[in-house]
Amino acid sequence: SGKVGFNWQPTKNEFFYLFWARGYKPGLGNLGVVPPTGKETVDDTEAGWKGTYAGGHLQTQLGGYYMNYYDLQESIFNPYNAAGTADSNIPYSYVTGLEGSLQSRVGGLSLSLSADLNKSVLGNTRTAATYAFPSSFGRTNQCAVGQAPGANNSVCTDYFGVNGGPDYMKTL
Repeated sequence: SGKVGFNWQPTKNEFFYLFWARGYKPGLGNLGVVPPTGKETVDDTEAGWKGTYAGGHLQTQLGGYYMNYYDLQESIFNPYNAAGTADSNIPYSYVTGLEGSLQSRVGGLSLSLSADLNKSVLGNTRTAATYAFPSSFGRTNQCAVGQAPGANNSVCTDYFGVNGGPDYMKTL
């Protein structure tokens, strides 16, 4: 991983910063149940301002960030795995946001105010729309093409709609 940053303090009470950093997570083996998960990479760009005023009684922070993920590792529903989940890579995803806060201390009184605005977008993936599962849902295996679900999906469940049945999956 690496980080490149720029800091500027135009006065003793104000501080500005800008940085770019890259981080990694190694791939996961998934214990041989499903194909291994590849590594995850994230590029993080952040900028912000911090200020101290009124003799140190008032502190402010304002910052923004953009985190760009490549092959985000996520635990997703996987009907082919007996555990029901598996780690998988989700292609290009990002998180962006703004954060602001204000703190004040006067005598024995402390006040704090903060606000955040965040947006995240996941790359295309298929995952279970769990609200759509039948009430009898249990962790059953995915039906093979041409195999019909049993009573109350006891033999298999058609999670993907491969047999023309209900499609409990959605593309994000």
